[in-house]
Amino acid sequence: MSIKQIYKKLLKIGQRKLKGSVPNDVESHAKIDELYNINKYAYTYYSTNEEDPTMSLEFVILAEKMDSVLKKCKQRGLWYVAKRFDDSTMQVHVDPELSAKTETTTMQVTKLSNMIIKTAKNPDGREINRKDGPVYHLVRQTSIHFLSPSYVDDLLVEYENSDVVMNWWDEQIQEASDDLTETEFIDLIPHLAIITLEDPQVGRLSLYKEVYQILADSNSRSNSRSKSRKSRKSRSKN
Repeated sequence: MSIKQIYKKLLKIGQRKLKGSVPNDVESHAKIDELYNINKYAYTYYSTNEEDPTMSLEFVILAEKMDSVLKKCKQRGLWYVAKRFDDSTMQVHVDPELSAKTETTTMQVTKLSNMIIKTAKNPDGREINRKDGPVYHLVRQTSIHFLSPSYVDDLLVEYENSDVVMNWWDEQIQEASDDLTETEFIDLIPHLAIITLEDPQVGRLSLYKEVYQILADSNSRSNSRSKSRKSRKSRSKN
């Protein structure tokens, strides 16, 4: 069986999970129809957190498609961290100054036992701003962007090898698998690329539709080139 045939099996798993034909834990706010469409070309089982100010997406595609997809993402102003699993080159396109911006968030609690308070060991914890009677007023500087400098660093480590995708088999793929075997999935991994995207525009909700269009265009052009090569080969025989 060819790699592309195995890949199509993977895409069908994403579609089955998103449509609920097998057990899933898709969050209620997820844009199911848009994610389902993306799974016609790329495997993803991901939704932006409801409270996030920007939209993001993580998915895998065939490695041969990565360069053309990233080029279109860059043209549209999207940020990304990406890697093929057949080499060690990491692709990063993020505005370091903008991605480092934070905002102040507040919280009021009456107990501190379940809170992570800022210390030298926990620099990202919350600070006690003041106390009014039994109420503690906590503040914390929170990253505005998903691909903040610290998270990009985390992804650079996480994407260093294919373990991140191999773990998907146990966490989300195996339970929805119809005819895709673990051996086939392992054989597929070296032919995959993983991409995390962020639309840096706060409040814009069009990322999934844009990604679908990018993937559809890339697939269409690839098919056109394939047909063109066949035509030239055919003419050369005449």
